[in-house]
Amino acid sequence: MIIKVHTMGEQLGALLVEKENLNDETVQLSLKGYIQNKETRLLRTFIDALQKDPIKHLILDMTNVEYISSAGMGFLVILTKEWEQKKGGVLVIFGMSEKQRAILETLGVLSLFKLVMTKEQALEAIGILKPKIETISLGVVSDSHGNLELLKKVCADLVNNLKVGTIIHLGDDYDDASVIDDYPVEKLVVPGVYSEHYKSAAIPKRLIVNYFDWRILLSHTPTRHKNDGEGDIIPETMIEQRKIDILLYGHTHIPNIEVKDGVLLVNPGNLKENDERHPPTYGLLHISKKMVDASIINATTGKTLEQLKYKKA
Repeated sequence: MIIKVHTMGEQLGALLVEKENLNDETVQLSLKGYIQNKETRLLRTFIDALQKDPIKHLILDMTNVEYISSAGMGFLVILTKEWEQKKGGVLVIFGMSEKQRAILETLGVLSLFKLVMTKEQALEAIGILKPKIETISLGVVSDSHGNLELLKKVCADLVNNLKVGTIIHLGDDYDDASVIDDYPVEKLVVPGVYSEHYKSAAIPKRLIVNYFDWRILLSHTPTRHKNDGEGDIIPETMIEQRKIDILLYGHTHIPNIEVKDGVLLVNPGNLKENDERHPPTYGLLHISKKMVDASIINATTGKTLEQLKYKKA
């Protein structure tokens, strides 16, 4: 329960830090602007002083962080480790961009962090709020290849009938995913391996997201591709090192659900017009803390073609 809120702001170079005392044990810092070397030093001094206060939990809101340097990323790693050791509490980060998450994954430190999407989820992670949702639903599409009418139909079905809160597009074509913007859901997108967007340093080729501590890799391909660059996330490595629980991928146009080496693999199929390899399909995932219920659905008839329930080991 939040018993009081006090807000104050302090300008640290190009970074504005707004502090909120959410209760006697919890402080939220909302960061706005740029975290470069100077700001990293100033932020460290600011938080060092904060650690002297009798608080236990820290929430970092990074929704409005435009840029963070390698020094800033390094500080977050150190802070996460120190906070638990010195304060015995929880440090939660929300609002981190897809690109920033991808950098942490490339550095091999993503698993050190407690990352969530929203402030409400951060409050739930600390225990200030009780979780309102025991199950979340994700719609997964791939390889629409410009068939926007069918993609719109699928999105409408996912939102209006299947009540998903997130729609994921796994590429080909990347720009097709703009259709999802017309619906009140979270949108996650990765590009196809031959897309111009795949060459852009500003767009992550692959993403890792977390729901109920299920680590989910979003990738157009199930394996490394010749168009990958140095430092890109490699699906096989993530599976071998047990750094993910679920791999969502496309590219083959053939729907598939299977468990391999302790990882749930889901390919939603394709939404391409008149594809000779397989009729149009999409995926649906119901995720709870202990289980994922994955289905492949015919995009034309709405009939479930394949289903698998997978429990976390």
